[in-house]
Amino acid sequence: IYADNAIDPVGKEPWNLGIQHVVNAEGMGVANDLGGFRARYRYHYEDPKLCAFLAATPMLATWDDHEIFDDWGALRLVQQGKGDLLEAGMRAFFEYSVHRGPPEEPRRVYRRSVWGPHCEFFVLDCRSYRAMHDEVEASATPQMNTILGEAQLKWLKTSLADSTCTWKFICT
Repeated sequence: IYADNAIDPVGKEPWNLGIQHVVNAEGMGVANDLGGFRARYRYHYEDPKLCAFLAATPMLATWDDHEIFDDWGALRLVQQGKGDLLEAGMRAFFEYSVHRGPPEEPRRVYRRSVWGPHCEFFVLDCRSYRAMHDEVEASATPQMNTILGEAQLKWLKTSLADSTCTWKFICT
């Protein structure tokens, strides 16, 4: 939903230049609370073309880079004092998603999904369990020790080994 970017009434970017968006005259601002995240999900899910697509196409959702904040990680947001933003974004995601994690971890996004005898998808969560970014220098790409965390990595290795499907897709 790219909740950390505003939606202009008329597109200004090369990919949406001149396109009239269905928002009020001021547009739609950055989501910074639960109401803002909910509004962003409603905005997207009320689009007739997206509704038609979703009605005809199976979907497995996971976190994206801008779902809450650019390049977010749960530990990073909490350390930056943005725990309320993290909570609001996660809550809205699960309110508008058909996915639920297991009872012991209802907000777990990583999972596996078998589609027939030959195809299995392994959907990963590369945001919630990642290590903090280690800033090497201002212009360098931030580095981190892990992006999956120990439990998810163990789950992935075990799940791949246990799978009997011909094709295995790892989705991030």
